Amino acid sequence: MDEESLKPGPKRYMQALVWIKPSKPLVPGCYIEYEPSNMLWVDFRYEGVFRFCNKCGRIGHTMSECNKSWEMAEQDFNGVIRAHSNAREIYSQSVCPTE
Repeated sequence: MDEESLKPGPKRYMQALVWIKPSKPLVPGCYIEYEPSNMLWVDFRYEGVFRFCNKCGRIGHTMSECNKSWEMAEQDFNGVIRAHSNAREIYSQSVCPTE
């Protein structure tokens, strides 16, 4: 996290350096608990990703070049969101996952 993101109080945005798996869809966001029992969906924005497919969520090609069906792309996205829906799990990672 950058220095501004670590300061307490409301934020318009936060910035973090993250590890990604290029072969997997990018995580579009996650729910963050900001008060007990209150969750907020936070969209992720990725800097420096120039060839991104809005269909399957992977980098390296665009939607017009994608060979995945909409159904398969949706299943992939849903799997990524379920796998990373716990904000504590995402932010507790201090090193690149091995999978």
